[in-house]
Amino acid sequence: MKILETEDIKEIIRRNTTDDLGPRNEVAILMSALLGLTASELSQVTVSDIINAQGEIRKILVISPGIAFNGYERTLPINHPRLMKALERYVDMLIGRHWGIVKSKRYRELDPKREFLLNNMGEPFVFSRRSKDSEKRQPTGINTFFRALIGRTKYKGKVTYTDFRRSYIIHMSRADEGDLSIRNLMEVSGIRDYQSVKKIVDMDVRAVKKAVKGIYKKL
Repeated sequence: MKILETEDIKEIIRRNTTDDLGPRNEVAILMSALLGLTASELSQVTVSDIINAQGEIRKILVISPGIAFNGYERTLPINHPRLMKALERYVDMLIGRHWGIVKSKRYRELDPKREFLLNNMGEPFVFSRRSKDSEKRQPTGINTFFRALIGRTKYKGKVTYTDFRRSYIIHMSRADEGDLSIRNLMEVSGIRDYQSVKKIVDMDVRAVKKAVKGIYKKL
């Protein structure tokens, strides 16, 4: 596991915003880093989850039970300045490319039921069955997409989508950032098991270094 720090996120964004699909790439990276969504959830967020009928970016993202990985609804604030600006640029990109446009003035003329993040062809990211005999689906498309994003950086082979989610939990736990308790982290991450969240928080190398530095001060 790699804990992604601010400079890591900036570097991944820098390496993936040099072409016409840069707005989409930046939004995907920021949503994973700042909202802690699973790959499956990120794939299924719809236009109406992000934009209201008047065409404004929502302040709150509601992850409905239908797409939540554990079936429990949770709400996440979309109030980070960089994310808000990136969402606006991406919506402009969708409109400019006529991806998901419908005959309605609501939702900026975008189909409210359509998935918000689209692949290079303007289509939703695909899912595949986990096994031939299983009905459970895995977010193959978004995972492949993130491997491509990461593959353009020095983190190739060292970072996976899961690292974004775990890093989100760790940053939200740090006293100088989110400062959330384990219980609150369970709420924003959707992970229902206390020990599972604590295990992630305990992986924070920065916290360990700080603790080591602080012990035996009189030694």
